[in-house]
Amino acid sequence: MRNTKNDLIIDISKLILKAANESNELWNYAGYVFETEDGENSTGSVFSFKNGIRQRMSIYENIELLTDKFKELRKLTLVEGDNYWIKCNLIVRKSDGKMKMLFEFDDWSKWKVTPGNFDRAYEVLVGDLFSEILKG
Repeated sequence: MRNTKNDLIIDISKLILKAANESNELWNYAGYVFETEDGENSTGSVFSFKNGIRQRMSIYENIELLTDKFKELRKLTLVEGDNYWIKCNLIVRKSDGKMKMLFEFDDWSKWKVTPGNFDRAYEVLVGDLFSEILKG
């Protein structure tokens, strides 16, 4: 039986929560930026933050499962007549379990942390989805 979009989103969120809790108990936000150009070759970046400070987090144990779920989600979210999205940022907030996600269709630099913006990683990765962190 094929997964629904909601099932996939819940499964992805659970994998991120599991990785965050197993890696470090001290976190407020945890997420993953998935990116793919062709739906087959992909990469991603896992992250968690506690009070704006990046925490150690690993998803290696479940990376294949997580990647497969994102690829399936990409197929299921295609809108007829549109292009596939190239990036997805999915973040879970620990305090209330709220999950948010955004898709990017054109800009490969979106949610990219580089040496030039490393000091703003929290804003770059979390601020787009949870804008309240930008006010504090």
